[in-house]
Amino acid sequence: RAQVTHHKAKALKRLGERDAAAELFETVLEGPVPMDEARLQLIDLYRGDHSKEQRSVTLVDEMLGRMATKRDVAYSVFLGIIERLPRGPARWRDDLIIRHSGAIERAITEAAYAGVQQALAAFSALGRYISTEHPSLFVKIFGQLSEPDLVSFQTDSERFYWAEILCEAARLPGADAGALRERALLLYEAEVRPQPFHIQRRAELLLDMGRAAEAEPLLRERPDDLDRSEWIQRLLARARLSQGFPDEALGWIDRALSRLAG
Repeated sequence: RAQVTHHKAKALKRLGERDAAAELFETVLEGPVPMDEARLQLIDLYRGDHSKEQRSVTLVDEMLGRMATKRDVAYSVFLGIIERLPRGPARWRDDLIIRHSGAIERAITEAAYAGVQQALAAFSALGRYISTEHPSLFVKIFGQLSEPDLVSFQTDSERFYWAEILCEAARLPGADAGALRERALLLYEAEVRPQPFHIQRRAELLLDMGRAAEAEPLLRERPDDLDRSEWIQRLLARARLSQGFPDEALGWIDRALSRLAG
C-alpha cells in the first residue's frame, strides 16, 4: 500500500498538485512502512515554503542522524539529502552540516569507494558551498577520494563532477590553485555534449584563471539565458571588467541586481 500511495503522490507532484502530493507523502511516513524516498520528495516540495521550513529541517535531521548511527538506509537516500543541503535556508543549513559532518563525510567517501557515482554528484553540489564556508570538511572528504586519470572517465557527468570538485579544491587556502584549475579545465573541455550549466561553470573557471577573453564567448552563446539569468549577467560583468570595460561591467551587474530585486 505504501508503494502505491507513494507513486500516486509522485504523479500528483508531476501534475503540479503539490499540496495533495505532500499530504500523501506524509501519509506514507505515518504508515507502517515509512519510505525514505517519501522524505526526499517532501524536502523538495517544502523548499521555499517558510511555513514548512521546520518540517524540512526535521526530515533532514532525522535522515542524517540515521547515517550517524549506521542504520540500514540506501546510499542513494543519504546522498540525495546531502545534494539538497546547499539549497536550504542558511539559518539551518550550517547547523545541520556542522552537526552531521561526520555522517556526511562517511556517506560520501564510503559510497565513492564503492563506485557509486552519486557520491561525486553529492560532493560536487555540496562542495560549492563547503569549500568556502566549511573548508575543513571539504579537505577531509577530498583527501579520501582518488582522482581517476582523464582517459578513464566514461561519461560527461563523471567529467563534470570531478571538474567541479577540482574547481572548489582550488579555492582552499594553500592549494595549488593553478594546477587544480588546469586539470578541471581539461575535464570540462573533454565533455562531448556539455549541458548549459556545465558551459557556465567552465566560463567561471576561465574567469578565475584570468582568461576572461575566452570566457566571454561561452557566456554569450545563449542570448536568451543572458537576458534572463542574473548569474550569467554577473559573470559577464566580471569578464568585461577584467578586459578593461568598467562601464559595461557596471551595466551588466545592474541588470543582475534588478533581476534579483524582482
